[in-house]
Amino acid sequence: MVEKSDLKDSPASMALAYGRIAKSLHGVGERSLALDLLDRGIKKFPDVSGIYISKGEILVSVYNTDGKVDFLKAALSSFEKALKLDPQNYLARLLASQIYLKAGKTSRAKELVAGILDIKPDDERALSLMNAVKELELKAAPQAEPVKAPEPPREELKAESEKEEPKAEAAVETPPRAGNSVPAPTLDTPRIESGNSKPSEAEDDDAGEVVVAQTNSSAWSLDEKVVIGGHEDTESEIAQEELAAKLTLFSKLEGLMAIFLLDQNGQPIKMINKAKLDVNITPSLIFNLHNASINGIRRTGLGSFQRGVLVTPIGTFIIANAFYATLGVVVDNDANMAAVEARIQRYLGDISS
Repeated sequence: MVEKSDLKDSPASMALAYGRIAKSLHGVGERSLALDLLDRGIKKFPDVSGIYISKGEILVSVYNTDGKVDFLKAALSSFEKALKLDPQNYLARLLASQIYLKAGKTSRAKELVAGILDIKPDDERALSLMNAVKELELKAAPQAEPVKAPEPPREELKAESEKEEPKAEAAVETPPRAGNSVPAPTLDTPRIESGNSKPSEAEDDDAGEVVVAQTNSSAWSLDEKVVIGGHEDTESEIAQEELAAKLTLFSKLEGLMAIFLLDQNGQPIKMINKAKLDVNITPSLIFNLHNASINGIRRTGLGSFQRGVLVTPIGTFIIANAFYATLGVVVDNDANMAAVEARIQRYLGDISS
């Protein structure tokens, strides 16, 4: 049975509340209050990945408004902290990879995006980012120099010169002026530049400035916003609140271990975690299993994914589409599955009415 204390006393649920309130504050223009609230939340719940993602999202939004790269760097730090706790978090990977691309760090961006595509090969946002990575790699690749034809041996050149211009060589018999002669350069004589000759400005100081400017602009491409991506509109947010409210239907379900209701980016809308499952890894596991199942069904042409069951040593996972969300229900392996299915069917029926 799900008690109210299961939600109230859960650190993950409290951290989730911090993130939700902070986003609301930021939405009404209270940026400083929002970030201050999240910093306090992080001190209380430093081991919950979601609160770092919430902070990173707000910092990205601030960057998109102000264009100051420091906000982007701070956001990246938040996403990396989240990924240490939850390495497969979809949204953290997606946003961090965008920032790494803007910084010109293609190797890390590619690694993060590849992890998404391993699970969902047709993810449009990840595919777009991977194409951007490949374009940057192509631009950064050194251009091959044209292959020059081999020069003939110098002895042959000298012999041909003697054959073609014998008269010109015989005519050059005027004795050189004493003390002022400089021998003409030959093929065997290295060319020595005058000490007064200088490279052009384009080759010297200005060229150096251009290189620096190009490096800076390529390192942090600031002309485009970072797409936070997949944010729900007002209608879907209202629907998610209704989905969360109706989870009380599971309150008397025997064998219930946990419920995770996730948004379209795999972030928890609501969690009820009686069994104290890992609140960082478990939501991402459910979300990624859901995406992998959708992709598998689509590729085999069997229609659309509706619901799936995975039996593991720690419990049985039932994953279902829930309109604007993904529903993950975890029960004991010896639970009455007919009763569990009936409860899930009732829940899905209620939210569709």
